Amino acid sequence: MASQSGDNSQYPVYLGIWTNWSRGQVLGCTLTLERREANLLIALTAFFVAFVSTRFWRIVCFAFHRHYATSDKRDVVYHQRQAILRNSYSAESGVQLLLQLIWTTRSSRSRFYLILLVLVASICIAAFTVAGGLSSQISTAVGTEVLINSQNCGCLDGRKLGNVSGQADLGLVLDGDVAEKVDAAATYAQQCYANSTAGTLDCGRYNSRALKSIIQNDAPCPFKEELCRSSSANLRIDSGFIDSHEDLGLNARIEDRILIRYVLHCAPINTQNYTSQINTSIGTLTAYHYGTSMAPLGPVDYVWSAESVQAQYASAFALDATGPLSHYQLSTLFAIVRDEQVDTRTSNFRPIEPMLRKDADINISFLSSNGVIYSLASDDQWYRVSPSPVDFPMANANESDTIPVYLPLEPASPLGCIQHYQFCHGDTQHCGPLASLLDAIGGAASFFNSTANDSKIIDGGTPGAGLFQYVLSVFRDIEYPALYAIPDTLGAASLTSRKNLFDSVQGQLDSNQWQMDVTYWWNIYMASLQQSFLNVAYVSPQASSVLRLRSSFPSAFARNLCNNQKIRSTAHASFSVFGLLFTFMIGFLITLTSYILEPVSGLLYRRWGFKSYAHLEWASQTTLQLQRLAHEELGSGTWSNGTKEIPTTEVGDLLVSLDISDPDHPVLRLPHKDDHSLADSQTIQGGSEEYSRADQYHANESPNPERFRSEIQFSAASGGPQLPYRGLALTSSGYQWVDTMSSSRRVCDEIYSDGIYTYNPQEYDDLEVGALLEAPVHSTRESQVAERASN
Repeated sequence: MASQSGDNSQYPVYLGIWTNWSRGQVLGCTLTLERREANLLIALTAFFVAFVSTRFWRIVCFAFHRHYATSDKRDVVYHQRQAILRNSYSAESGVQLLLQLIWTTRSSRSRFYLILLVLVASICIAAFTVAGGLSSQISTAVGTEVLINSQNCGCLDGRKLGNVSGQADLGLVLDGDVAEKVDAAATYAQQCYANSTAGTLDCGRYNSRALKSIIQNDAPCPFKEELCRSSSANLRIDSGFIDSHEDLGLNARIEDRILIRYVLHCAPINTQNYTSQINTSIGTLTAYHYGTSMAPLGPVDYVWSAESVQAQYASAFALDATGPLSHYQLSTLFAIVRDEQVDTRTSNFRPIEPMLRKDADINISFLSSNGVIYSLASDDQWYRVSPSPVDFPMANANESDTIPVYLPLEPASPLGCIQHYQFCHGDTQHCGPLASLLDAIGGAASFFNSTANDSKIIDGGTPGAGLFQYVLSVFRDIEYPALYAIPDTLGAASLTSRKNLFDSVQGQLDSNQWQMDVTYWWNIYMASLQQSFLNVAYVSPQASSVLRLRSSFPSAFARNLCNNQKIRSTAHASFSVFGLLFTFMIGFLITLTSYILEPVSGLLYRRWGFKSYAHLEWASQTTLQLQRLAHEELGSGTWSNGTKEIPTTEVGDLLVSLDISDPDHPVLRLPHKDDHSLADSQTIQGGSEEYSRADQYHANESPNPERFRSEIQFSAASGGPQLPYRGLALTSSGYQWVDTMSSSRRVCDEIYSDGIYTYNPQEYDDLEVGALLEAPVHSTRESQVAERASN
């Protein structure tokens, strides 16, 4: 299955099965669904686990019931326990009944076995409760990672600008597009790279919320030491090795991943001996001699010029000044190094020798206060605020006055930075040099079975070459903002000091304010790197002007990577296919086992008589079979299917109901002569009373103790006497009722109106003399005892 779905973001999401290589080929098999369908699947899985728990409990009950089953005489607790095991269909109901049975039993031995069953049932409840909770982990353990449904995969090719009509317009469109992306990255960095969780932006869109970095605030000078204002209070930020898979979301095997390292090293630059005054048509300017640059009239020996401090603040100090508020002015120059030399084709200045680094790209950012007034002095080495205040004129409707304010020491303050890059294939043992971007690309190409020509990767037809080509398209993309473009694009908005800037008045600055600013640039750059990988995989079809300048990848492997860009989406859910299959397969096996145990037991019993008593006890202790046993014992109904799930009676049979004359001890009524469910419904007449056929068996015979004794001899082989009548027996203890309606006679210890109780066959040994006294089935017992005993 493969389809796409619109997310809350601008990226469509792939719906279907894919491999998340973070978890391996087997465990990483992943199913992505929209949230609605995902919720249904989660609910179905939880319901299935709950159902499986009941089937597993049935297996446990079957095993224990078979284990305990015996044909020997046992106490009532045994029979009640067996009945509970046979008829409890969930561990919860089993625990409830077993606990009640424990409470009522007095035998410590019986309690031990009951407690054991309670523990087993409790373990089942706990295990499947945990399993039900973990079933949701089939989704949450995978997380919210999804794949972009790639469209228009490729990168912008600046060479196409000269091959289309309206190229100036397209250039302006791209400039605006870059500004938009930098602004979006700045917003993301401000909210998602900060420690605070405040903000409304979705910080979970990328595979990693923020790329981690190592920040050193006491780094040495990145240039010749005499060029830096401090030799030990400089800033160095190292990204470490950024994993294309784990950090940037480019889903790939370990051997098909690339590690990217970026190092930024900055320091405020000393201006002494590096400035001069130049006269221009707009007045005297301060020139900064950190190299040569190309001016409109030709090359010059300075890289930047700025108006004097007095000129920048002239309007601010005028009492009648009206105009726009003042903001900081930022400008950045860059020098790109190729083959350890400055590439003048792609650079806008050539650094002086103390600033030149053969192993890094170089840039200088100039900060001019441009009329911003400082309310307090500051020790920051880039803002360079004067420690001495000046009087600033203030006026209101009634009077004018002055207040002390602080101004910058110099027209512009330079900040120099170098940038290192490094690329590795798979691990840190296969890395190119830590160098400028172009030299880092060229130095690492061999590890990807490729070659680099003018920073372009030649497709070597290998996965490594395709991977390198794909990743480097991010750095070659003219939409991808280099770090030096961030202050140029955002201007004063790239400074964290603006948070304390109001009405052209700057509040307190920290002593390391410049380090906070550069760290913010770094965060924007990292956010741009994350965003750029998504921009390679997908470009909206509506961006027609951008699509005209987009080139696809020649490498098939690189094109395959387009469909493997991960993002995070809360509008979708991803499931572990392995987890789903494991859960449903194990559950299916448990369920299947629970349903085939009884048929297999029945087959073994019928074929080979295997564990016949255990099988028949299990079969006869279902709720309906226990009901059959109770009614059949009283002769109520003619029953069949005694070992099946549903016992049945003859058509038209009516069963007796409850006798609730004793509300605390209800019993089944004894069958009446008018009941159609007697053991034999035909009757005969005898005297003034009506007798059943069973009663008439000895109606005309006089009591004969010897015959009575011979007739009730207990036979172990036959399971007891088979006499079809009911009467009284005279024992050494007196007259006792004898019930012969069923297959065995019962001798009771006392005379009751109902007169039917369980007997001990050994009590037959107490019979010294007996007399069979016939009586109608439902005659008054007490009166007949007195009458017939007198005879």
